[in-house]
Amino acid sequence: MTSKSRWIDHSFGEVVRMVSGGTPRRETPAYWNGSLDWYSAKDLKSFLLKGSQDRITEQGASNGTRKVPKGTPLMLVRGMTLLKEVPVGITTSEASFNQDVRALLSDAIVGEYLGYLLKSRERTLLSMVDQAGHGTGRLSTDRINELVLHFPECKKEQVAIVSVLSMWDLCISQLTDLIAAKLGFKQGLMQQLLTGKKRITSRTHHRTPGPLPGDSPDDSVVSLEVEFGITGKSFQEGIPAVSTCPPGWTQHSFRQVFKAVERPAELSDQVVYQLVTAKRYRGGIVPREQLRGEQIKTKTQFFVAAGDFLISKRQIIHGACGMVPASLDGAVVSNEYACLQPSSQLDPGFLNYLTHARYFQQTCFHASVGVALEKMIFRLDQWLKHLVNLPPLSEQRAIAHCLSTMDREILLLARQRRLLKEQKKGLMQKLLTGEVRVHQK
Repeated sequence: MTSKSRWIDHSFGEVVRMVSGGTPRRETPAYWNGSLDWYSAKDLKSFLLKGSQDRITEQGASNGTRKVPKGTPLMLVRGMTLLKEVPVGITTSEASFNQDVRALLSDAIVGEYLGYLLKSRERTLLSMVDQAGHGTGRLSTDRINELVLHFPECKKEQVAIVSVLSMWDLCISQLTDLIAAKLGFKQGLMQQLLTGKKRITSRTHHRTPGPLPGDSPDDSVVSLEVEFGITGKSFQEGIPAVSTCPPGWTQHSFRQVFKAVERPAELSDQVVYQLVTAKRYRGGIVPREQLRGEQIKTKTQFFVAAGDFLISKRQIIHGACGMVPASLDGAVVSNEYACLQPSSQLDPGFLNYLTHARYFQQTCFHASVGVALEKMIFRLDQWLKHLVNLPPLSEQRAIAHCLSTMDREILLLARQRRLLKEQKKGLMQKLLTGEVRVHQK
Protein backbone atom coordinates (compact mmCIF):
# COMPACT_ATOMS: atom_id res chain seq x y z
CA MET A 1 0.00 0.00 0.00
CA THR A 2 1.20 3.53 -0.73
CA SER A 3 0.82 6.42 1.67
CA LYS A 4 -2.27 8.50 1.49
CA SER A 5 -2.12 11.39 -0.95
CA ARG A 6 -3.03 14.92 0.01
CA TRP A 7 -6.33 16.46 -1.02
CA ILE A 8 -6.42 19.78 -2.81
CA ASP A 9 -8.96 22.49 -3.68
CA HIS A 10 -9.35 24.05 -7.10
CA SER A 11 -12.12 25.94 -8.81
CA PHE A 12 -13.91 24.05 -11.57
CA GLY A 13 -12.59 26.48 -14.19
CA GLU A 14 -8.98 25.88 -13.12
CA VAL A 15 -9.00 22.11 -13.68
CA VAL A 16 -11.90 21.34 -16.05
CA ARG A 17 -12.42 22.33 -19.66
CA MET A 18 -15.99 22.32 -20.99
CA VAL A 19 -16.40 21.29 -24.64
CA SER A 20 -19.61 21.96 -26.55
CA GLY A 21 -21.20 19.53 -28.99
CA GLY A 22 -23.48 20.12 -31.94
CA THR A 23 -26.07 18.70 -34.31
CA PRO A 24 -25.17 17.51 -37.82
CA ARG A 25 -27.55 18.66 -40.55
CA ARG A 26 -30.75 16.63 -40.33
CA GLU A 27 -31.25 17.07 -44.08
CA THR A 28 -28.13 15.02 -44.83
CA PRO A 29 -28.93 11.28 -44.57
CA ALA A 30 -25.24 10.38 -44.69
CA TYR A 31 -24.78 11.96 -41.26
CA TRP A 32 -27.39 9.86 -39.42
CA ASN A 33 -28.21 6.27 -38.41
CA GLY A 34 -24.58 5.30 -38.05
CA SER A 35 -22.70 3.45 -35.31
CA LEU A 36 -21.66 6.41 -33.15
CA ASP A 37 -23.73 7.39 -30.10
CA TRP A 38 -25.00 11.00 -30.16
CA TYR A 39 -26.20 12.05 -26.72
CA SER A 40 -28.82 14.68 -25.96
CA ALA A 41 -30.94 15.57 -22.91
CA LYS A 42 -33.29 12.61 -23.41
CA ASP A 43 -30.39 10.16 -23.12
CA LEU A 44 -28.89 11.39 -19.83
CA LYS A 45 -31.12 9.20 -17.66
CA SER A 46 -28.43 7.13 -15.96
CA PHE A 47 -24.89 7.64 -14.72
CA LEU A 48 -23.36 5.08 -17.05
CA LEU A 49 -24.38 5.98 -20.61
CA LYS A 50 -24.86 2.74 -22.51
CA GLY A 51 -26.36 4.05 -25.74
CA SER A 52 -28.26 6.95 -27.29
CA GLN A 53 -31.62 7.04 -29.04
CA ASP A 54 -30.11 8.82 -32.03
CA ARG A 55 -26.87 7.74 -33.65
CA ILE A 56 -24.66 9.39 -36.24
CA THR A 57 -21.98 8.35 -38.71
CA GLU A 58 -18.29 9.23 -38.61
CA GLN A 59 -19.04 11.68 -41.40
CA GLY A 60 -21.71 13.29 -39.24
CA ALA A 61 -19.27 13.61 -36.35
CA SER A 62 -16.92 15.54 -38.63
CA ASN A 63 -19.69 17.88 -39.75
CA GLY A 64 -21.47 19.54 -36.87
CA THR A 65 -20.28 17.94 -33.61
CA ARG A 66 -17.26 16.22 -32.09
CA LYS A 67 -16.20 12.94 -30.49
CA VAL A 68 -15.00 12.18 -26.97
CA PRO A 69 -13.44 8.95 -25.67
CA LYS A 70 -14.85 6.37 -23.31
CA GLY A 71 -14.96 7.54 -19.68
CA THR A 72 -15.78 11.18 -20.48
CA PRO A 73 -18.31 12.96 -18.24
CA LEU A 74 -21.21 14.63 -20.08
CA MET A 75 -23.35 17.26 -18.35
CA LEU A 76 -26.57 18.91 -19.49
CA VAL A 77 -26.31 22.72 -19.45
CA ARG A 78 -29.57 23.70 -21.17
CA GLY A 79 -33.06 22.21 -21.05
CA MET A 80 -36.28 21.88 -19.06
CA THR A 81 -34.75 19.00 -17.08
CA LEU A 82 -32.40 21.45 -15.34
CA LEU A 83 -35.32 22.88 -13.41
CA LYS A 84 -35.39 19.71 -11.28
CA GLU A 85 -32.01 17.97 -11.69
CA VAL A 86 -28.57 18.33 -13.31
CA PRO A 87 -27.98 15.18 -15.37
CA VAL A 88 -24.39 13.93 -15.49
CA GLY A 89 -23.36 10.72 -17.25
CA ILE A 90 -20.19 8.86 -18.17
CA THR A 91 -19.66 7.59 -21.71
CA THR A 92 -18.98 3.86 -21.88
CA SER A 93 -17.66 4.06 -25.44
CA GLU A 94 -16.50 6.71 -27.89
CA ALA A 95 -19.41 9.10 -28.37
CA SER A 96 -20.68 12.45 -29.62
CA PHE A 97 -23.25 14.88 -28.22
CA ASN A 98 -25.42 17.88 -29.04
CA GLN A 99 -25.15 21.58 -28.23
CA ASP A 100 -27.16 21.36 -24.97
CA VAL A 101 -24.55 19.02 -23.50
CA ARG A 102 -20.97 19.70 -22.46
CA ALA A 103 -18.10 17.21 -22.31
CA LEU A 104 -15.88 17.75 -19.26
CA LEU A 105 -12.15 17.24 -19.84
CA SER A 106 -9.49 17.44 -17.15
CA ASP A 107 -5.80 16.58 -16.76
CA ALA A 108 -6.07 16.68 -12.97
CA ILE A 109 -9.21 14.62 -12.37
CA VAL A 110 -10.13 11.18 -13.71
CA GLY A 111 -13.30 11.37 -15.78
CA GLU A 112 -15.36 8.89 -13.74
CA TYR A 113 -14.27 10.55 -10.49
CA LEU A 114 -15.29 13.97 -11.81
CA GLY A 115 -18.70 12.54 -12.73
CA TYR A 116 -19.27 11.19 -9.22
CA LEU A 117 -17.99 14.43 -7.69
CA LEU A 118 -20.48 16.51 -9.67
CA LYS A 119 -23.36 14.16 -8.82
CA SER A 120 -22.52 14.63 -5.15
CA ARG A 121 -22.71 18.42 -5.66
CA GLU A 122 -26.02 18.37 -7.54
CA ARG A 123 -27.82 20.55 -5.01
CA THR A 124 -25.18 23.25 -5.42
CA LEU A 125 -25.33 22.95 -9.21
CA LEU A 126 -29.13 23.28 -9.12
CA SER A 127 -28.77 26.56 -7.25
CA MET A 128 -26.75 27.86 -10.21
CA VAL A 129 -29.47 27.16 -12.76
CA ASP A 130 -31.35 30.16 -14.14
CA GLN A 131 -34.11 30.35 -16.72
CA ALA A 132 -33.68 31.24 -20.35
CA GLY A 133 -36.59 31.88 -22.72
CA HIS A 134 -39.80 29.84 -22.43
CA GLY A 135 -38.85 28.57 -18.97
CA THR A 136 -35.84 26.58 -20.21
CA GLY A 137 -33.19 25.91 -17.57
CA ARG A 138 -29.65 27.12 -18.22
CA LEU A 139 -26.44 26.36 -16.35
CA SER A 140 -24.05 29.29 -16.84
CA THR A 141 -20.43 28.46 -17.60
CA ASP A 142 -19.23 31.44 -15.56
CA ARG A 143 -21.05 30.20 -12.46
CA ILE A 144 -19.90 26.58 -12.87
CA ASN A 145 -16.29 27.73 -13.21
CA GLU A 146 -16.48 29.22 -9.71
CA LEU A 147 -17.49 25.89 -8.12
CA VAL A 148 -14.75 24.73 -5.72
CA LEU A 149 -13.77 21.07 -6.14
CA HIS A 150 -12.08 19.09 -3.35
CA PHE A 151 -10.27 15.97 -4.55
CA PRO A 152 -7.19 13.79 -3.96
CA GLU A 153 -4.14 14.97 -5.85
CA CYS A 154 -3.12 11.40 -6.67
CA LYS A 155 -5.10 9.92 -9.55
CA LYS A 156 -4.57 6.42 -8.15
CA GLU A 157 -6.68 7.33 -5.13
CA GLN A 158 -9.32 8.81 -7.44
CA VAL A 159 -9.40 5.52 -9.36
CA ALA A 160 -9.63 3.53 -6.10
CA ILE A 161 -12.65 5.59 -5.02
CA VAL A 162 -14.26 5.12 -8.43
CA SER A 163 -13.80 1.34 -8.18
CA VAL A 164 -15.69 1.26 -4.87
CA LEU A 165 -18.59 3.37 -6.11
CA SER A 166 -18.69 1.42 -9.37
CA MET A 167 -19.49 -1.77 -7.45
CA TRP A 168 -22.62 -0.11 -6.06
CA ASP A 169 -23.54 1.16 -9.52
CA LEU A 170 -23.11 -2.32 -10.97
CA CYS A 171 -25.46 -3.82 -8.38
CA ILE A 172 -28.01 -1.04 -8.94
CA SER A 173 -27.77 -1.49 -12.72
CA GLN A 174 -28.26 -5.26 -12.49
CA LEU A 175 -31.29 -4.83 -10.21
CA THR A 176 -32.70 -2.21 -12.57
CA ASP A 177 -32.39 -4.59 -15.54
CA LEU A 178 -33.93 -7.43 -13.53
CA ILE A 179 -36.90 -5.29 -12.43
CA ALA A 180 -37.50 -4.11 -16.01
CA ALA A 181 -37.40 -7.71 -17.27
CA LYS A 182 -39.85 -8.91 -14.61
CA LEU A 183 -42.20 -5.99 -15.27
CA GLY A 184 -42.17 -6.77 -18.98
CA PHE A 185 -42.80 -10.46 -18.38
CA LYS A 186 -45.67 -9.68 -16.01
CA GLN A 187 -47.26 -7.33 -18.54
CA GLY A 188 -47.21 -10.03 -21.23
CA LEU A 189 -48.50 -12.75 -18.91
CA MET A 190 -51.24 -10.47 -17.58
CA GLN A 191 -52.65 -9.80 -21.06
CA GLN A 192 -52.73 -13.56 -21.75
CA LEU A 193 -54.39 -14.41 -18.44
CA LEU A 194 -57.01 -11.66 -18.76
CA THR A 195 -58.07 -12.86 -22.21
CA GLY A 196 -58.00 -16.59 -21.47
CA LYS A 197 -55.14 -17.27 -23.91
CA LYS A 198 -53.28 -18.74 -20.97
CA ARG A 199 -55.26 -20.50 -18.27
CA ILE A 200 -54.53 -20.88 -14.59
CA THR A 201 -56.76 -22.85 -12.27
CA SER A 202 -56.72 -23.82 -8.63
CA ARG A 203 -59.10 -25.60 -6.27
CA THR A 204 -57.92 -23.63 -3.29
CA HIS A 205 -59.08 -20.16 -2.31
CA HIS A 206 -56.30 -17.70 -2.92
CA ARG A 207 -56.09 -14.46 -1.02
CA THR A 208 -54.29 -11.61 -2.75
CA PRO A 209 -51.17 -10.69 -0.77
CA GLY A 210 -51.38 -7.31 0.96
CA PRO A 211 -48.79 -4.54 0.85
CA LEU A 212 -45.36 -5.07 2.29
CA PRO A 213 -44.69 -3.55 5.73
CA GLY A 214 -43.15 -0.12 5.36
CA ASP A 215 -44.22 0.40 1.75
CA SER A 216 -44.35 4.05 0.78
CA PRO A 217 -47.01 5.48 -1.56
CA ASP A 218 -44.41 5.76 -4.34
CA ASP A 219 -43.17 2.20 -3.84
CA SER A 220 -45.71 0.57 -6.12
CA VAL A 221 -45.64 -1.58 -9.22
CA VAL A 222 -47.69 1.02 -11.10
CA SER A 223 -45.14 3.79 -10.46
CA LEU A 224 -42.34 1.41 -11.43
CA GLU A 225 -44.12 0.55 -14.69
CA VAL A 226 -44.36 4.25 -15.49
CA GLU A 227 -40.71 4.80 -14.54
CA PHE A 228 -39.52 1.95 -16.75
CA GLY A 229 -41.88 2.79 -19.61
CA ILE A 230 -43.52 -0.66 -19.40
CA THR A 231 -47.08 0.71 -19.36
CA GLY A 232 -47.00 1.79 -23.00
CA LYS A 233 -49.69 4.31 -23.91
CA SER A 234 -51.94 5.57 -21.16
CA PHE A 235 -54.98 4.94 -23.35
CA GLN A 236 -55.96 2.57 -26.17
CA GLU A 237 -57.87 3.96 -29.14
CA GLY A 238 -60.03 1.97 -31.49
CA ILE A 239 -63.41 0.30 -31.42
CA PRO A 240 -63.32 -2.44 -28.78
CA ALA A 241 -64.17 -5.90 -30.05
CA VAL A 242 -64.80 -8.51 -27.39
CA SER A 243 -63.01 -11.77 -28.14
CA THR A 244 -64.61 -15.20 -28.31
CA CYS A 245 -65.52 -16.30 -24.82
CA PRO A 246 -63.00 -18.96 -23.64
CA PRO A 247 -64.38 -22.32 -22.51
CA GLY A 248 -65.71 -22.14 -18.97
CA TRP A 249 -65.91 -18.34 -19.00
CA THR A 250 -69.10 -16.30 -19.22
CA GLN A 251 -69.89 -13.12 -21.12
CA HIS A 252 -71.62 -10.18 -19.46
CA SER A 253 -72.26 -6.54 -20.12
CA PHE A 254 -70.63 -4.13 -17.68
CA ARG A 255 -74.16 -3.18 -16.64
CA GLN A 256 -74.66 -6.73 -15.36
CA VAL A 257 -71.54 -6.72 -13.17
CA PHE A 258 -71.53 -3.08 -11.99
CA LYS A 259 -74.18 -1.03 -10.24
CA ALA A 260 -73.98 2.77 -10.38
CA VAL A 261 -74.44 4.28 -6.92
CA GLU A 262 -74.82 7.81 -5.59
CA ARG A 263 -74.59 8.79 -1.93
CA PRO A 264 -75.17 12.55 -1.86
CA ALA A 265 -73.18 14.40 0.81
CA GLU A 266 -74.75 17.50 2.34
CA LEU A 267 -71.63 19.42 3.27
CA SER A 268 -71.46 21.15 6.65
CA ASP A 269 -69.21 24.20 6.73
CA GLN A 270 -67.12 23.21 9.77
CA VAL A 271 -66.95 19.45 9.17
CA VAL A 272 -63.65 18.18 7.73
CA TYR A 273 -63.96 15.89 4.71
CA GLN A 274 -61.38 13.61 3.10
CA LEU A 275 -61.07 14.15 -0.66
CA VAL A 276 -59.68 11.48 -2.94
CA THR A 277 -58.39 11.27 -6.50
CA ALA A 278 -57.80 8.55 -9.09
CA LYS A 279 -54.21 8.37 -10.32
CA ARG A 280 -53.41 7.94 -14.00
CA TYR A 281 -52.00 4.69 -15.40
CA ARG A 282 -54.42 2.71 -13.22
CA GLY A 283 -52.55 3.89 -10.14
CA GLY A 284 -55.57 3.45 -7.89
CA ILE A 285 -57.55 5.69 -5.56
CA VAL A 286 -55.40 7.80 -3.25
CA PRO A 287 -56.11 10.58 -0.71
CA ARG A 288 -56.04 14.25 -1.57
CA GLU A 289 -56.27 17.03 0.98
CA GLN A 290 -58.68 17.23 3.90
CA LEU A 291 -60.92 20.30 3.76
CA ARG A 292 -63.74 21.82 5.75
CA GLY A 293 -67.05 21.90 3.95
CA GLU A 294 -66.83 25.66 3.47
CA GLN A 295 -63.46 25.23 1.70
CA ILE A 296 -64.76 22.76 -0.91
CA LYS A 297 -65.56 24.77 -4.03
CA THR A 298 -67.66 22.10 -5.76
CA LYS A 299 -70.59 21.65 -3.42
CA THR A 300 -72.05 18.64 -5.23
CA GLN A 301 -70.18 15.85 -3.46
CA PHE A 302 -70.84 12.15 -2.91
CA PHE A 303 -69.64 9.70 -0.26
CA VAL A 304 -67.71 6.66 -1.38
CA ALA A 305 -67.39 3.32 0.42
CA ALA A 306 -64.62 0.75 0.65
CA GLY A 307 -64.86 -1.60 -2.33
CA ASP A 308 -66.42 0.99 -4.67
CA PHE A 309 -64.94 1.21 -8.15
CA LEU A 310 -64.32 4.85 -9.15
CA ILE A 311 -63.84 6.15 -12.68
CA SER A 312 -62.63 9.68 -13.31
CA LYS A 313 -64.83 10.98 -16.13
CA ARG A 314 -62.13 13.35 -17.43
CA GLN A 315 -59.07 11.20 -16.84
CA ILE A 316 -60.19 7.62 -17.50
CA ILE A 317 -58.69 7.70 -20.99
CA HIS A 318 -55.39 7.98 -19.11
CA GLY A 319 -56.26 5.07 -16.83
CA ALA A 320 -57.57 7.05 -13.84
CA CYS A 321 -59.71 4.50 -12.00
CA GLY A 322 -59.54 2.05 -9.14
CA MET A 323 -61.02 0.45 -6.05
CA VAL A 324 -61.63 2.53 -2.91
CA PRO A 325 -59.44 1.07 -0.13
CA ALA A 326 -60.76 0.58 3.41
CA SER A 327 -58.65 3.54 4.59
CA LEU A 328 -60.71 5.90 2.40
CA ASP A 329 -64.16 4.61 3.33
CA GLY A 330 -66.44 7.63 3.78
CA ALA A 331 -64.36 10.01 1.67
CA VAL A 332 -66.07 12.32 -0.81
CA VAL A 333 -65.81 12.89 -4.56
CA SER A 334 -67.51 15.28 -6.95
CA ASN A 335 -69.78 14.34 -9.82
CA GLU A 336 -66.63 14.24 -11.97
CA TYR A 337 -66.44 10.61 -10.86
CA ALA A 338 -68.61 7.62 -11.67
CA CYS A 339 -69.07 5.45 -8.59
CA LEU A 340 -69.80 1.76 -9.18
CA GLN A 341 -70.40 -1.24 -6.94
CA PRO A 342 -68.94 -4.45 -8.39
CA SER A 343 -71.22 -7.47 -8.21
CA SER A 344 -70.36 -10.73 -6.48
CA GLN A 345 -69.34 -12.07 -9.91
CA LEU A 346 -66.17 -9.95 -9.76
CA ASP A 347 -63.28 -10.68 -7.43
CA PRO A 348 -61.79 -7.33 -6.25
CA GLY A 349 -58.21 -8.46 -6.90
CA PHE A 350 -59.09 -9.64 -10.39
CA LEU A 351 -60.92 -6.37 -11.14
CA ASN A 352 -57.78 -4.44 -10.23
CA TYR A 353 -55.85 -6.29 -12.95
CA LEU A 354 -58.75 -6.27 -15.41
CA THR A 355 -58.34 -2.49 -15.73
CA HIS A 356 -54.91 -3.16 -17.28
CA ALA A 357 -56.39 -5.20 -20.14
CA ARG A 358 -56.14 -3.55 -23.54
CA TYR A 359 -59.81 -4.30 -24.24
CA PHE A 360 -60.92 -2.63 -20.99
CA GLN A 361 -58.95 0.50 -21.86
CA GLN A 362 -60.46 0.55 -25.35
CA THR A 363 -63.98 0.44 -23.92
CA CYS A 364 -63.17 3.46 -21.74
CA PHE A 365 -61.79 5.39 -24.70
CA HIS A 366 -64.72 4.46 -26.94
CA ALA A 367 -67.19 5.58 -24.27
CA SER A 368 -65.55 9.02 -24.04
CA VAL A 369 -66.49 11.95 -26.26
CA GLY A 370 -64.79 15.26 -27.01
CA VAL A 371 -62.97 17.27 -29.65
CA ALA A 372 -59.54 16.95 -28.02
CA LEU A 373 -57.84 14.24 -25.98
CA GLU A 374 -57.57 16.28 -22.78
CA LYS A 375 -61.20 17.43 -23.06
CA MET A 376 -62.85 14.05 -23.52
CA ILE A 377 -65.66 13.16 -21.08
CA PHE A 378 -66.54 9.61 -20.06
CA ARG A 379 -70.16 8.55 -20.69
CA LEU A 380 -71.11 5.91 -18.14
CA ASP A 381 -74.30 4.76 -19.93
CA GLN A 382 -72.33 4.17 -23.11
CA TRP A 383 -69.62 2.22 -21.28
CA LEU A 384 -72.06 -0.04 -19.43
CA LYS A 385 -73.26 -1.42 -22.79
CA HIS A 386 -69.89 -3.04 -23.56
CA LEU A 387 -69.39 -6.76 -23.04
CA VAL A 388 -66.67 -8.46 -21.02
CA ASN A 389 -65.56 -12.09 -20.70
CA LEU A 390 -65.13 -13.26 -17.11
CA PRO A 391 -63.59 -16.48 -15.78
CA PRO A 392 -65.19 -18.31 -12.83
CA LEU A 393 -64.47 -16.75 -9.44
CA SER A 394 -61.96 -19.46 -8.55
CA GLU A 395 -59.96 -18.68 -11.69
CA GLN A 396 -60.27 -14.94 -11.09
CA ARG A 397 -58.74 -15.42 -7.65
CA ALA A 398 -56.00 -17.64 -9.03
CA ILE A 399 -55.13 -15.01 -11.67
CA ALA A 400 -55.10 -12.24 -9.06
CA HIS A 401 -52.94 -14.34 -6.74
CA CYS A 402 -50.45 -15.16 -9.50
CA LEU A 403 -50.06 -11.54 -10.63
CA SER A 404 -49.99 -10.07 -7.12
CA THR A 405 -47.29 -12.56 -6.13
CA MET A 406 -45.22 -11.31 -9.07
CA ASP A 407 -45.92 -7.73 -7.99
CA ARG A 408 -44.74 -8.54 -4.47
CA GLU A 409 -41.45 -9.94 -5.80
CA ILE A 410 -40.94 -6.85 -7.97
CA LEU A 411 -41.59 -4.56 -5.00
CA LEU A 412 -39.01 -6.43 -2.93
CA LEU A 413 -36.45 -5.92 -5.69
CA ALA A 414 -37.42 -2.25 -5.99
CA ARG A 415 -36.98 -1.81 -2.24
CA GLN A 416 -33.55 -3.42 -2.43
CA ARG A 417 -32.60 -1.07 -5.27
CA ARG A 418 -33.79 1.97 -3.31
CA LEU A 419 -31.73 0.89 -0.27
CA LEU A 420 -28.64 0.45 -2.44
CA LYS A 421 -29.12 3.94 -3.84
CA GLU A 422 -29.38 5.35 -0.33
CA GLN A 423 -26.24 3.46 0.72
CA LYS A 424 -24.36 4.75 -2.31
CA LYS A 425 -25.44 8.32 -1.58
CA GLY A 426 -24.09 8.07 1.98
CA LEU A 427 -20.90 6.39 0.77
CA MET A 428 -20.31 9.12 -1.83
CA GLN A 429 -20.60 11.75 0.88
CA LYS A 430 -17.84 10.09 2.90
CA LEU A 431 -15.52 9.05 0.05
CA LEU A 432 -15.72 12.24 -1.99
CA THR A 433 -14.98 14.50 0.96
CA GLY A 434 -12.05 12.47 2.29
CA GLU A 435 -13.89 11.57 5.51
CA VAL A 436 -13.25 7.93 4.63
CA ARG A 437 -10.06 7.20 2.71
CA VAL A 438 -9.39 4.39 0.25
CA HIS A 439 -5.84 3.03 -0.07
CA GLN A 440 -4.66 2.88 -3.66
CA LYS A 441 -2.52 0.09 -5.00
